[in-house]
Amino acid sequence: MNRLLRNPEKPQKHMEVPINMANMFKYRVHEVAKDFDVNSKEVMEAVGKVYPGTKNHMTALTEQELDVIFNSFTLAHQVGDLNAYVAEAAAEREKAMEA
Repeated sequence: MNRLLRNPEKPQKHMEVPINMANMFKYRVHEVAKDFDVNSKEVMEAVGKVYPGTKNHMTALTEQELDVIFNSFTLAHQVGDLNAYVAEAAAEREKAMEA
């Protein structure tokens, strides 16, 4: 979804800038690692299998790299039985509230 920054009330003095959702924010390796509760090294290894190159914890990831990470981690951390998982989480939450 590309749009152009434009104020119709003002004459255009500058070049119009295309807006793309991927360019609006940067998702960095350390942020992905925090969201998945893993080390940055694990995220870099997952990306490195498909997109070799030097990455560090501050590297901004592309949309394609994020797809690789999400697929890798969701496949590695699949839940066998969703109902059992939800029931277990509810039991843990109740136990924590009692304490």
